Amino acid sequence: MPIKRIARAFGWFCVGLAGTLVIGLGTLSVIPYRMPVKMIGSRSVYTGAWDRGYVVAKGTWTIDEAKQAFPLQLSKIQCYRDDRMCTAAQAEIVDGNVLHLETYRYDVRRWDAEAIQYVTETPCVSYLYTITRGNERIVGTRTTKPDGDAGCQVVAR
Repeated sequence: MPIKRIARAFGWFCVGLAGTLVIGLGTLSVIPYRMPVKMIGSRSVYTGAWDRGYVVAKGTWTIDEAKQAFPLQLSKIQCYRDDRMCTAAQAEIVDGNVLHLETYRYDVRRWDAEAIQYVTETPCVSYLYTITRGNERIVGTRTTKPDGDAGCQVVAR
């Protein structure tokens, strides 16, 4: 009689263990789809067609020595010399789980043998973007405006 009880208890233990494994494996297969997005893509600036009037940059913007509002983002910027413009597409995760996609068009202020520059303006700050041919890099520089709107106090100076 005690052997039957032990066998039955062992059987229930095995069923419970198998159920736990099934639930655990099921959870592991679902968790990656519920976790925050990972941006895939390498940073690069392609200048091989500079003399033909085309440059492309892609990657994730980073801010030196500051915290970014939306660190999960990816951009692709294409510049066309004949049109004197750059277009940018940026995808970013905002508010924790919302994908926001935006496209922009910027007028090129400078395109010479060394660099391309374009500027964006807001009431509080302006951004100067420079793509350098020699080191195949794009850098954005933010400058706060001294005479910005009354709401500009929230912008770090």
